[in-house]
Amino acid sequence: MKKLIIKNVLVQNPFVEPFLSDILVENGIIKEINSEIHCEDTEIIDGKNKILTPGLIDRHTHGGYGCNFNTCNENELQEYLIKIKRHGVVGIVPTIMTDDIKVIN
Repeated sequence: MKKLIIKNVLVQNPFVEPFLSDILVENGIIKEINSEIHCEDTEIIDGKNKILTPGLIDRHTHGGYGCNFNTCNENELQEYLIKIKRHGVVGIVPTIMTDDIKVIN
């Protein structure tokens, strides 16, 4: 079981004021948010001056970074999905634009 602690990070979440905390992550899942976490055999990342927020879901997107959902291929879509992660987007609802029926069919 891989464990990671992010120390002293600013946690920003809806409905609560931002606060400094440590975050325990096990196998890619947040297991604990606490002011002081100590675990043996864990990787530690210094979160000082960093902000931790929930992932965002873009509920209406036509693409970006050269990817147009009306005409893109699988490689262009994969490249787009990699690039949007840097903006905190973890999911999308792809939408197509009004176009000729031959393009969107």
